[in-house]
Amino acid sequence: MIKYLSPCYQSLVKESAMKNMLFIFALLLGLAACTPAVATPTPTVMRLTTDTPTAMLIELLSATPTLRPTETPIPQQAEINPFSSSTTWPPEIQAQFKDVLSDPWTTTADEKAAFDTFLMNQWQLTLKADGVANVETLQGYDLLQAIIDYQPPITLTGNETPEQLASYVVELPFSLHELLRTDVNNLVGFHHEVGRYVEGQILVNHNGVVLPPEFQGPLQKSPYDLGYYEANYGFGVTTSPKPDHAQLLKDMGYLSSASTTQPNNNGFDFYVDKIPAIGVRDDPEGDLMFLFQIPGIDPNVGVGAMLRMYDGAQTRYTEAFLPLSTILTTKRDTCLKPGLGLLQTIPCPAGLAIQNLRMEEIQELRTEDELLSGAGGGSLSSLLKLMSLYNNNPHIELTTIGTVMHGSLWKDGIPVATSMSIPYIPKDFFTKP
Repeated sequence: MIKYLSPCYQSLVKESAMKNMLFIFALLLGLAACTPAVATPTPTVMRLTTDTPTAMLIELLSATPTLRPTETPIPQQAEINPFSSSTTWPPEIQAQFKDVLSDPWTTTADEKAAFDTFLMNQWQLTLKADGVANVETLQGYDLLQAIIDYQPPITLTGNETPEQLASYVVELPFSLHELLRTDVNNLVGFHHEVGRYVEGQILVNHNGVVLPPEFQGPLQKSPYDLGYYEANYGFGVTTSPKPDHAQLLKDMGYLSSASTTQPNNNGFDFYVDKIPAIGVRDDPEGDLMFLFQIPGIDPNVGVGAMLRMYDGAQTRYTEAFLPLSTILTTKRDTCLKPGLGLLQTIPCPAGLAIQNLRMEEIQELRTEDELLSGAGGGSLSSLLKLMSLYNNNPHIELTTIGTVMHGSLWKDGIPVATSMSIPYIPKDFFTKP
């Protein structure tokens, strides 16, 4: 007899007992009727014996089982491109984080944390697709370095739309911004870096000036090549000799809300939260690594600049805000109190105009100071064009003093620049196609 069958099968087989073929056919129809209906049947293992009816054996052997295709997991991919501004992301993603992207000052800590988690995951997926190993462990400066190493090249035709220009503006997590603006070990004293050459800064009208031998090097193109002489990096209130770290911390402490010398200081805000920002007061200089979006500001109106500076064998980073049109201050901004005496930070008066960034060429060096000749107002297209000329990282110097009320200005702990000194290039560089 057939073993391991359901009671319905067994009763039918016993009653059939090798009848004629017509009866067997009817029997098989009955078997089908007795089979319980199951949405996704599980194959039943049956042991056949010599007692199995011949017609039933033929039927079982000739049946072709229907198999479900093997399901393979779909690799997870990034939903957005973090190498571009959030203004270029799909509408559904922008809607998901609308409050954080448009007004991070009024969103909750949980909402900002959720956005941070999402963006970190998008960076990991994007960098992993680019071949970066161990992306799950990247954070802080390691993540920043990976972003620098794998950012796409800038190729412009001169006819880009504002959205196409914004596709070259990087989106960074809040946590990385806060790290760079608060890490006291990231402070760099303003100094000359001996032997480090900066491409592109050559005197046009040298007026007989010859650079001192200690600032000349093997890559020098002419006696008037500023390549070594202008290799200054860092920030602080002292330029020579190189300030030590203790002095930099002291300078920074003057501006903090926790200052012992000026207890009435307002300090620095970071999207509502108070932070011990490393308040840059002098002109930072270094290599422009990439542009990033300032949360809540369109990249064609204002954009962030990531500068890499050098401190011996170490690299340091600082951020700056580059206004690309006239922007008004708010009471959320931090200003340096005008007047003489001890430094004091105060909430900025609302409604003061922050003028468009000036991009200026370094053309001439005299004994005491540089003469700068204006190259026009800064724009996102001109910044990207400059970066493309120098393989994404031209050497620049930013002026951050004299922004408002002849003093410094910070937006959420980031210094606002008034002008950018760039390597000498032809005057028509930014206007020709």
